[in-house]
Amino acid sequence: MQRHFAMCIRGNDSDQTADIQPRKVYEVLPDADAESVGMVSIVDDSGENYLYSASFFVSIMLPFEAEEIFHSLEVV
Repeated sequence: MQRHFAMCIRGNDSDQTADIQPRKVYEVLPDADAESVGMVSIVDDSGENYLYSASFFVSIMLPFEAEEIFHSLEVV
C-alpha cells in the first residue's frame, strides 16, 4: 500500500491546530468522507490521526529512502 504525505503550510493559530507545525511533513490517511468536505486525516504530532482543513496542507511525494526514514522514526 502506497503511503501519502503532506507538508503543513498553516497551523498553530488555535487550539485546534496545536498538534501540527508549518513546514513539517505528516502522513495522510485515506478518508474519502473527510475529503468530500475539504478535510484530510493527518497523523499529527500527538501520534493520533485527526481531521484538519485540507487548506492547511500541500500534498508531497517523498523519495523511497525518505519514506523509510520517516517510518523508522514513528512513535510506537
